[in-house]
Amino acid sequence: MKKLEETFMEYTTVYDKNIKKLIKDRGVEISNQEIDEILHDAKYMTVNNNA
Repeated sequence: MKKLEETFMEYTTVYDKNIKKLIKDRGVEISNQEIDEILHDAKYMTVNNNA
C-alpha cells in the first residue's frame, strides 16, 4: 500500500506542475500561494459522483 501512496503522490506532483504551467500560460491572475492551497485541498477531496 505504501508504494501505491508514493506513486500517487509522485503523480500529483507532476499534475500540480502541469496545472501551474497552464495557469501561467493562460495569464490567470492568482497567487502561487493560492494555487498551492487549492491543489493541496483538491488532493484530499472525495469525488462526489452526484454533483
